[in-house]
Amino acid sequence: MDISEPSRELGLSRRGFLAAAAGVGALGMTGLAGCGAAGDGGISFWKTPVGDLPFEQSYNKQLIVDFAKANKNAKVNFLIIPWDSALPKYTAGYAGSNPPDVAYEILPWMNKFRGTGALTDLRKIDPGVEKYFQNVPQSAIDGCSGPNGERFGVPFAAGHFGLTLNEEIWEKAGKPTLPVTYEDIIPFARKLTFDKAGKRLGEAGFDPKNIAHWGMTWAGSTGAETNYIWNYLWAYGADIVNKDKNDIGFGGAQGRAALTHMKKLVDSGATTPMGLYSDQDAWNDLMLQGKSALQWMANISPTQQKAYATRFRVLDLPKGPAGTFVVGGCGYYAISSKSKNKKGAYALLQFLFDDTRRKDYIRSIRVYPFGDPPAGYYSGVGDKRVEDYLTAVGAQTKYVRLTPVLPYDPQDYILGKFNDFFLGRSSLDDMLKDTSAHVKQLASTAR
Repeated sequence: MDISEPSRELGLSRRGFLAAAAGVGALGMTGLAGCGAAGDGGISFWKTPVGDLPFEQSYNKQLIVDFAKANKNAKVNFLIIPWDSALPKYTAGYAGSNPPDVAYEILPWMNKFRGTGALTDLRKIDPGVEKYFQNVPQSAIDGCSGPNGERFGVPFAAGHFGLTLNEEIWEKAGKPTLPVTYEDIIPFARKLTFDKAGKRLGEAGFDPKNIAHWGMTWAGSTGAETNYIWNYLWAYGADIVNKDKNDIGFGGAQGRAALTHMKKLVDSGATTPMGLYSDQDAWNDLMLQGKSALQWMANISPTQQKAYATRFRVLDLPKGPAGTFVVGGCGYYAISSKSKNKKGAYALLQFLFDDTRRKDYIRSIRVYPFGDPPAGYYSGVGDKRVEDYLTAVGAQTKYVRLTPVLPYDPQDYILGKFNDFFLGRSSLDDMLKDTSAHVKQLASTAR
């Protein structure tokens, strides 16, 4: 799930964790505030639409009603903010005199605000806040923590992609052995690539200009690509930046091995052309449409479930020389340091983290709790395909790793340079030289 913009922190979204959503709405419940209210007695609550916009409006309207009943008619002023305007809105709010008391945050926003004094160390409100960090991956904890153990937010839920197989295409190919490692993926994808005449990639007469379905989706959009390319680096023992966070972390032998493998996959003829679509949403349905056999999927939305009867399954995450990892996203709730109603804000945060309410919301938007989902966790959320999918991907949350916590964002540039290499527009050495120079410059400027 990274993660410098909504479409790239996978997991919680309309179709993924942080897919951009349009629309804005404001909901409020009036009444005499309890919870140590100040000013007009209200608690301002800002949130981007993690689920579909109509769902967010109806769900949070009821949440506000329930909260008011439980907290002496406390007033909550709830604002849904579109993803594309959220960061400027948050930035202005925290810099001004009217910030949100409670706000939904993603990792890049936590990176931006955590060290500026904009967010409250929740330990000062309640030392017991540590209970919310149980079973949370360390990288997600790091994303909301300060150098002295401050807790500037609380992780709410996880999101990550699952490597998903179209079983119908797999059966057509004769059920070849499922891949276990990243090295296995290339021959596996080749066996599942067919032209419209039914010829398999590598067979005499195969027509690469008339593909019926590719073996694997290799999305060319930043939003999707981020959520599997980092997997490769980590699995091979490399990282996006080095330990000092002042240079690239993939210039050594491990990074070169990962990048070389990815280029071999792109060159294999078994993956979708990177220029196939320009819009991220256009990439989401390929496996379900039968245009691709293997795809990293954020989740299966209700719309997709209704539209496609495709049979699919989640594969075990591939292994690399350094182990198994998956790019993760995380949503947080934070309280402004300028809040005049920290007591009420924390009461709302606790209300959001009520076990039953939290489970209901996570299930509704089809993402994942921290730790394996208990048996039956997703019962009734969708058809059996979807229930099985969510259960299988949820069990892989233990492999989640978030992108490094950085004071700058090199990801778009790095991905662009990676693609130059994958498409033969740049040599590996030149690409590594350029990305290193760029990251060094960003790091020096950010200090």
